[in-house]
Amino acid sequence: MLLGMLLIPMLDGCAKILTQTLPPTQITTARYLTSALILLPILFMRKGMGGLRVQNKLAHLFRALFLLGATFCFFSAIRAIPIPNAIALVFVYPLLVTLAAPFLLGEQLTKPRVFSTVLGFVGALVVLRPGMEGFEMDALYALAAGTLFSGFVLITRTLAKSDPPFTTLTLTSVIGTVVMIPFALSGWTWPT
Repeated sequence: MLLGMLLIPMLDGCAKILTQTLPPTQITTARYLTSALILLPILFMRKGMGGLRVQNKLAHLFRALFLLGATFCFFSAIRAIPIPNAIALVFVYPLLVTLAAPFLLGEQLTKPRVFSTVLGFVGALVVLRPGMEGFEMDALYALAAGTLFSGFVLITRTLAKSDPPFTTLTLTSVIGTVVMIPFALSGWTWPT
């Protein structure tokens, strides 16, 4: 877990550098393709071809599409705005998950949960110091990333009850790769 938490900022930093010369579609595709190429062999070695069987295929598709959209939007945002600002905007997702969970997942909406979520959102606003001066339209990509990520989180909570996490992770990578390859190829830019 510690290694993962150390790698995420490094991946975001690499993506920021790459977005200066490559389109976000290619960077998103590379992230998903790399993940799929690592995860698929491991899944097949552990469970064979049956490792890809899941109970709710449609939920897996939507989960993958939500995360794919969030990733693409985040990479589009960091092309123009600083990573900390983009992350602060993405953190609209806990507020959205907290508000949607009672209706979609039947979870309790408790006062402490609401208070801590609102407090976290206020903290993100303090970091951003919102105001229309200096507002960049690219910040909307980060808000879209947070909104899409909340859909991903909600579906993940549902799938956690029925399907193995490694299968879920692998399917997300495979679906993301399949969806993104045509977009990446249609606007391909050779790295310089």
